Amino acid sequence: MPTDASNIGFQSVLAPFMDQFLQEKHACGYTYQESTRILHRLDDFLVQEGLATLELPRSIAGNWLAKKLHESPTTQQHRIILVRHFSRFLLRAGYPAYVPDPTLSARNPRAYVPRMLTEKSFESSFKLWTRSSLRHVRLCGISLCRKFSGSCMVVGFASAKC
Repeated sequence: MPTDASNIGFQSVLAPFMDQFLQEKHACGYTYQESTRILHRLDDFLVQEGLATLELPRSIAGNWLAKKLHESPTTQQHRIILVRHFSRFLLRAGYPAYVPDPTLSARNPRAYVPRMLTEKSFESSFKLWTRSSLRHVRLCGISLCRKFSGSCMVVGFASAKC
C-alpha cells in the first residue's frame, strides 16, 4: 500500500512552521486535506532547493509556483493560494516570506460565450415567444415573464420565475 505523503512529517527548514500553520487551519475548522498534500510537495521542493534559512524567498517560491505543463490553471491557482496563506503565516511569525500576487496564475478560459442578437433576430424571437404558450423565457440573458391580465398581455422583466 503506497504511503500518503500527507502522513509523513515535513523535512525542510520550515517544517515546524508548516506544522503550526496546519494546526492553526485545523483549529479554525478547515479540513485542509488537499492543501496538506500541496504543502508537502512544497516542503519536498524546499529540501531539493537546499533552503537553509528561515524564510520563503521570492526566487524559490517563484520557481515552485510556475505553471507546470501538465497542470490546469485551477491547479496552479490552488498552489498560489496556499503559498499566499503560508507566507502570511510566516510574516505574522516574524520571518521574511514572498507573498505572491493572486493574479500570478494563468487565466482559465471562460466557458460562457455571450450570444449577440441583431435587432431583427431579437424581434423575431420575441414575436415567436409572444405567440407561444410559454409563460417564462430567458432571452439574451434577460428573464421575461408574460402574464395575462384580462384581455391584455403584460410583458416584464422577471428576477425569478413567474
